Amino acid sequence: MECDESVLTGESLPAAKSPAAAGEAAPALSSCAYMGTVVHEGAGRGVVVATGMASSFGHISAGLSEREAQTAFQVGLREFSGFSRGSRAS
Repeated sequence: MECDESVLTGESLPAAKSPAAAGEAAPALSSCAYMGTVVHEGAGRGVVVATGMASSFGHISAGLSEREAQTAFQVGLREFSGFSRGSRAS
């Protein structure tokens, strides 16, 4: 089975999936099909292991709302360029 995972990875080619159990013989992600992806070729059966925010897709969506703290350089650059909060160009 092949899945189009471009929504998650940005990869343009479909990812091959394997029925092999995850472990030393196969990477853990090689047998997983994720919510939001599309089966490109083949067929398969699956078991749901997580839903909602506990799923990989949920973790990604939660991370999109988080902001990393700005570095001192970024703060200085923003202030130097006049884009600091509260200041308006006339």
